[in-house]
Amino acid sequence: MKVARFAAAPLAAALSLSTACSDPPAPPPQGAVTVQVGVTPGKICSHTNGQISMPMNVAGVIESLNCDLSAGCKPDEYVVVDRDRGSTVQCTVSPNGSNFNVSASLSVDGTSTGTESLSFGISGVIGAAGGSPVTVNQQNSVSGGSGIDNSCTVQINQPRGLIKTGGIWGHVHCDSFRNPTDISETGCTLDAVFLFENCAG
Repeated sequence: MKVARFAAAPLAAALSLSTACSDPPAPPPQGAVTVQVGVTPGKICSHTNGQISMPMNVAGVIESLNCDLSAGCKPDEYVVVDRDRGSTVQCTVSPNGSNFNVSASLSVDGTSTGTESLSFGISGVIGAAGGSPVTVNQQNSVSGGSGIDNSCTVQINQPRGLIKTGGIWGHVHCDSFRNPTDISETGCTLDAVFLFENCAG
């Protein structure tokens, strides 16, 4: 896992690519997420957790992901970089008419470093202001559980969110997040703020 400040242009800047042979290789995908899982009113949720983040236990991650671009903040101040210390980040954010096809995942195995493990994935068609239905899958070692919800809603509220070719920063809410193999679990509420950049587009 790498806790790093992205040295290239921030998510809000336009991505400029050149095909010249002398260009350096494209930077690897990177991302960050904060997740909270609670009980949906009237339902049973077996595995809950307060707000956790990846990078894990880093002061400022939650604040950065909820910052205001108009105030000059950097939402990618702290990120997990693909293939660094048990981390895997894969993402595609590609145009689809006036919307974007999004498929993104972040996974960190903290077993070897004695830290928490977390995986988060999101996919769907998302527009400039968000979209629904979107699929989210998530598991973490804090709650000891995992689940999926195919009916989540993404909100992208500028200047506290953004979507463009190769990158996305937004909030997702799920009311029916559950482990489909656990018949006793009928529904959890999941809220997450997520960022992915340097994605395929």
